[in-house]
Amino acid sequence: MAVFVLLITLIAYVGLRKAKVDCPKKVLCLVLFMEVVGVVISVRGMITGDASLLSLKRPDPGKRRITREVELRVSDGKWKKAQIRVSAREPTEAEAKEALDQAEKQIRKEYLGKNNDPQRVYRNLKLRNVYQGVVKAGWRSTPGRLLDDSGQLRREAVKEPVNVTVLGLLRCKDQEREISLPIKVIPMPFQSPGALTFYLQQALKQADREDEQEEAMRLPQSAAGRSIRYREKRKDDGPTVCLLGLAALFLAVFMEHRKKKQERQRFQASLNQDYPMVLSQLGLYVGAGFSVPAAFAEVGKMYGTRLARGHPKGEGYEAVLTLSRKLKDGCSEQEGYLWLGETLENRNFRKLSLLLLSNMKKGDSELRSQLEQEENAAFEERKIRAKVAGEEASTKLLLPMVGLLGVVLLVLLVPAVSQLGI
Repeated sequence: MAVFVLLITLIAYVGLRKAKVDCPKKVLCLVLFMEVVGVVISVRGMITGDASLLSLKRPDPGKRRITREVELRVSDGKWKKAQIRVSAREPTEAEAKEALDQAEKQIRKEYLGKNNDPQRVYRNLKLRNVYQGVVKAGWRSTPGRLLDDSGQLRREAVKEPVNVTVLGLLRCKDQEREISLPIKVIPMPFQSPGALTFYLQQALKQADREDEQEEAMRLPQSAAGRSIRYREKRKDDGPTVCLLGLAALFLAVFMEHRKKKQERQRFQASLNQDYPMVLSQLGLYVGAGFSVPAAFAEVGKMYGTRLARGHPKGEGYEAVLTLSRKLKDGCSEQEGYLWLGETLENRNFRKLSLLLLSNMKKGDSELRSQLEQEENAAFEERKIRAKVAGEEASTKLLLPMVGLLGVVLLVLLVPAVSQLGI
């Protein structure tokens, strides 16, 4: 494989030379050197790898078991990868004695754990089951009611200072050694870390055991030399109420903004819906010889008649009716047309406003044809909006249709699955 990679490298180098691509010489030398080293390593591995493997070296005493990956072949079969676990070597007599010595040193150095003085032991001892990886240890204490075999201190049993002897038996191969650790176990000092929690728990257990026939348990008033007071846990709902009020405020503002936005959208949609018909009726009256203000007045009258008959309200016609009233009340045509374009904030009525203002300066000779052109464009735009609305409606119907498809599939599959016994 390494030789193949070297050949590819040489071919690539030749290709670069033919293509006249500059390649730094230092980089080329470094790459070739690495390729040659790789080939040498591969060849060496092929030469030495064919040698038969008769044994695997064990780890030193106390080390963990290792896993070696080798290749094996049975008779004339192919070479296959295999993993073999190798345990640590057993120690010799001298190594066992040395391990016992090191274990004893380690024990005497660390057995106190977090205690500082063997004459003031109130925390757990640090006693292991294995030392140096090969030395096994067993522990007991006299008296045995204060410590367990792992060095854990039974604090609730310590009422006064007690002299305790911790005895350990160390074994390594065929050798044994006994070790004695004299200590004095004392009650936990009141000022030590964790003392308050320990003594409070003991006091609460004692109070619970006493007067079990009484209706109430008397709480201890002191622990670890400190006075203690109790009170019922208070549930402070104030922040929750405040947060709910703030959330309600934001929700109300959001809903009001959404409502106004929807009203504006409906208002603009109604204006766009009425705009082509308003243009058609204005063009009809202007073509019949009416002036523009008179045409607006006639359209407004027609709209009023339709409202009286129960027809729905239209924002475009409402604007025309308002404009006709303004003109009737003495408002000038220019101000009325400006109001129509600026107040409604609608693109179509703004175009109508500009068209009327322009014709005030040029005259009404071309107004009829301009209204017809605008009317045709408005009706085309209305058709496009109707088509888009239809497509949106069909898209919204897809979700219920998908739900119905799921129900149909469920109705078909459940009996089939039940018959198959799945």
